[in-house]
Amino acid sequence: MVTRMVPIDDLILSAVEGDRNAQLYLARAYRDGNDVEKDEFESMRWFEAAAKNGHRRAKYELAILLESEGPVHDTERAIKLLKELSDAGDVDSKYHLAKCYLEGAGVEKDRDTAEELLYSCIRKGSQRAKTRLADLYYNDEAYESHLKSQILYHELAMEGDKNAMFKLYIMYKGNSGMRKDPKIAGKWLQAAADAGHEKAAKLIQENSSS
Repeated sequence: MVTRMVPIDDLILSAVEGDRNAQLYLARAYRDGNDVEKDEFESMRWFEAAAKNGHRRAKYELAILLESEGPVHDTERAIKLLKELSDAGDVDSKYHLAKCYLEGAGVEKDRDTAEELLYSCIRKGSQRAKTRLADLYYNDEAYESHLKSQILYHELAMEGDKNAMFKLYIMYKGNSGMRKDPKIAGKWLQAAADAGHEKAAKLIQENSSS
């Protein structure tokens, strides 16, 4: 199996011979201009070759390439590939497709579908999907949404997420329509600072000097 740390000539030879990993790395090389002249058409060709050889990651990166504003831009095809991968259980594709539905990028905006996709990612252990969904609920005005965001932030905080800890501080401080509890807010502020959250540490320092 070819790894990335091979000379470009050997990589090209292995790709031509049908090694799907070599095809993936060569596609990336053409996409980024690493050791070869940047060429999105060549990148697309090798992503397609790797995808046809059963490389799921190559299919995902092909979709992202097609979605970009470069010369191979094809939003309709990109969404089609993302949906195929999502239906097959690919977490990155589910997450990216959720973003598309939230932003109306290549598809009509559909909050319900986006939430379903994010929850599907969460069930597969995706931290960033949990964060995205928590932020989504946090920015809603409804009390029920804030409660959902609080639950998700608490899960993230218990997993060591310093930004979630700081969000809980804000929520318990009373800045989000939730129950105000200065004692719990202070605990989460300290936890965030201890975890390396710079703004939390600065707030503690300012409070102690005032």
